[in-house]
Amino acid sequence: LIAMPVATGCTLLIPAQEKTLSEVEPQSARWKSLDIVGVSILTAALILFIFAITSGSTAGWASATVLAPLIISVFMVVGFFYYETLIPTDQAAVPPQTWFLPNFSVLFGTALLPYFWWTTLFTTYTELWQSVYEWSVISSAIHFIPIGVIAFAMSFTGTLSRIINPKWIILFAESMLIIATILLALADSPDKYWSYVFPAFILGSGGAMLAYSHTNIAIFRTSPASMAGTVGAIFNGALQLGSAVGIAAVGSIEASVEESLGDPTSYQGRAAAFWFLLGIVVVEFLAMLVFYSTKKEGLAAEEDFAEKVAVMKQADIEREPKQVDIERVSTAVDAIETIERPPMSRMTTASDRTRVQLQELPPV
Repeated sequence: LIAMPVATGCTLLIPAQEKTLSEVEPQSARWKSLDIVGVSILTAALILFIFAITSGSTAGWASATVLAPLIISVFMVVGFFYYETLIPTDQAAVPPQTWFLPNFSVLFGTALLPYFWWTTLFTTYTELWQSVYEWSVISSAIHFIPIGVIAFAMSFTGTLSRIINPKWIILFAESMLIIATILLALADSPDKYWSYVFPAFILGSGGAMLAYSHTNIAIFRTSPASMAGTVGAIFNGALQLGSAVGIAAVGSIEASVEESLGDPTSYQGRAAAFWFLLGIVVVEFLAMLVFYSTKKEGLAAEEDFAEKVAVMKQADIEREPKQVDIERVSTAVDAIETIERPPMSRMTTASDRTRVQLQELPPV
């Protein structure tokens, strides 16, 4: 009801795009530049990994149904990264040198967190409020409103990165997430919404949005302009990866605890999921605190500037010999023409040439 009208409106209202050079190229040439093999290996590995995690609570963590896809997925991920080293950089889905960009790895890890936190929150509380507490759908939706409001407000904080280093903003955001997750783990009854859940929604959603916005800013600061497309794709992939793998892990932990207790309405399974989420947030906080270096932030910009200077110098070197040669050739041609021209051709004006012609006429 919502997606179709929006899609139809976009089809009619968005102007046609001009064809780029890549679109003019033959279709076969564009297909050859895609890393189909690498993407297929990574996709299959993630599917197997998520299947193994989600099946652990039902089939048993020691069963072949879980261990086989889990082990295969690990080997496939290793094979993917090895395969990326064998193909040209411009064709690789994830070029190996990307991971060696300053602060890139720790920012990639941080990008796994925001969607993971939000997805855990929505899936846990939607089922809890409607199935256990028997709240209506409208009531549940109204109780989620603070999450959207505070996230929207925090989306306008991008300019803070010009004043405060993104490292400290992200650390502050993860501190908010730590406090919020602890409150959620302790909110074990419906009468604790205003005392525990509501403050957790404000702190957690604000922290998640701060982490999302300023990780996005910082990860582009750390990468050269020539790799902006690749880095942007990896960043968005990390957001979705954290959401998919995280919710699978949280759901498996919750189901395992509830099965061991024999009570699916108990809050202990959900509390265990939030304690697990707290552990992930704390690890992210420590990784950002230890491994993010503020001294390396300007390296990408310096590399871009140095590359531009080198290109300009090379262009000047290539252009100067041509200009010198042209000047030498034009000077030589002028000298030759001056020597070989007859005296009349050296006359610069028509009156001079006419006077010479009149002098050369025979007397009458």
